Amino acid sequence: WTKMPEIGIQMRLPGVDTANFTVVRALLRQGRAYEQAVQSFQPYDRTQDPNPETRSALRGLIARAREKRQPAFSGR
Repeated sequence: WTKMPEIGIQMRLPGVDTANFTVVRALLRQGRAYEQAVQSFQPYDRTQDPNPETRSALRGLIARAREKRQPAFSGR
């Protein structure tokens, strides 16, 4: 997943919206390895790297799913 484009970019790709549901996994910034995040952000007692671009993209995904009356799921 470190090589995947940001969610906002993925949303604009042709043919990306083909299912009757939405699934998204918004855990890390593009290029950040999980192990790096684990070490950098402990002890997880506050937001240490706000990501307004991803939050905005997620709001867009939610709006799109609501408009289409489709379920939306978030993975961990």
